Amino acid sequence: MLTAIIWGTSFIAQAGAVKSIEAFTFNAVRSPLGALVLIPVIIWHDIKAGRKVAVFDDPTPDGKRNLLKAGIICGLCMTGGVVFQTIGLYTTTVAKSGFITALYVILVPLLGALLLKTFVRRIEWFAAVFSCIGMYFICINEAFSINIGDVYTILCAFCYAGQCLTIGIFANKVDGVRLSCLQLIVTSIVSSIGMFIWEAPTWNAIANVFWELVYAGVMSSGIAYTLQIIGQAYVSAPTACITLSLESVFALLSGIVWLSQIPTLRETFGCVIVFIAVLMAQLPIIMKK
Repeated sequence: MLTAIIWGTSFIAQAGAVKSIEAFTFNAVRSPLGALVLIPVIIWHDIKAGRKVAVFDDPTPDGKRNLLKAGIICGLCMTGGVVFQTIGLYTTTVAKSGFITALYVILVPLLGALLLKTFVRRIEWFAAVFSCIGMYFICINEAFSINIGDVYTILCAFCYAGQCLTIGIFANKVDGVRLSCLQLIVTSIVSSIGMFIWEAPTWNAIANVFWELVYAGVMSSGIAYTLQIIGQAYVSAPTACITLSLESVFALLSGIVWLSQIPTLRETFGCVIVFIAVLMAQLPIIMKK
């Protein structure tokens, strides 16, 4: 629940940051902060496990290869996700961004079926249809036009879905905290390259949103990912998925409380449908348990 709260409220930090700095700059500054927070956690895990502190928990060639491959892919997906999400917040609201981003829960099984040939249950297809209906009410206005920020946020959801699929492939092969740290390092490198090529950051602009960057980097990237990993050791996967999907609800509430971004009745109706679709996608696991 703490993870969902941190992720949901981090949309406020992003919305505040985009007023001063651009997307790659935001990502390039916040990601190293998250990685620095995770390094002490990795050291603590190694000491607790009674092993020597090292970069790789599995020193074998396959172990190193799996961690590097997973970290690079996840880092690239995370870069795309955060950058598209940040660009989207220039023209869309925090509430809409939170609910559109939550579509990754539905995209994961669908993309898994297309790319990895995994089986997709009938209810997951129903969830996909429900999400499309919800997205229509969230993104398409009465003039039948879509906000460009919503399009970028949809691309963000696809990137996060790719990250989740990659984690699913390597979850049992690599250390989760090291993977989280490595993906943040990759994200910071790629974002720094994009920052210097396409943007013109200044120290004054970064200083203006210092606390937004600290919250997004330390809390959202560093602490929240670690809390997720630790928390999932104590609760079932269905409970974790449903609880984390509440990120969209906390994003909605945060936008209302701190930014006074009151959604229209049409957008609220769409948000409710998308949230139902997110829960529907988890029903097969819940019923099996």
